[in-house]
Amino acid sequence: MEPSISKLVENFVAQYRKPFSLQILCEMIGKSPKQVHPVITRLLFKGNIRLVEPGIYLARREEMVNNSTLNGCMIFRFNVATGRQILDILDRSRITNVRDLGKAMKVSRQYAYLYLAALATIGAVGFADGRYVNTNKGDITNLGCRIEKGILGRLRNRRSGNLPLDKGVVSG
Repeated sequence: MEPSISKLVENFVAQYRKPFSLQILCEMIGKSPKQVHPVITRLLFKGNIRLVEPGIYLARREEMVNNSTLNGCMIFRFNVATGRQILDILDRSRITNVRDLGKAMKVSRQYAYLYLAALATIGAVGFADGRYVNTNKGDITNLGCRIEKGILGRLRNRRSGNLPLDKGVVSG
């Protein structure tokens, strides 16, 4: 199912950090100016974007969180049900990378990466025969209590013996 034009434009505006024209926006999301113009007009009216000069828009960033106040620590709560969903997907499908998992879950690859790393840290996910597998180990109720930095890369390289598996623990 393809996202709506409004959602595509809103996602573009939320992520694009430079001034943009209607033409750049249309090229990036693959839609015509006729389809995109009403959405741009609505975003201008709501104040989500502003006109910096004729035909050039810029996203408003005032509502964004100031990262310096967070001291670089973002709080992310892991959902055990989502962890179980991933394990079910790994049992049913041949998932060879995080992007494939994101597509199967219908979420971003970054979101899928967070969960896969958390599951790998507790030992619930392994890497064998060129794909991620459910190991049927690990206490999934502890999902996200601790996440090992770089765990997925080490899982992939483990067979070659290049990297030890017990380095780089990050508390979460």
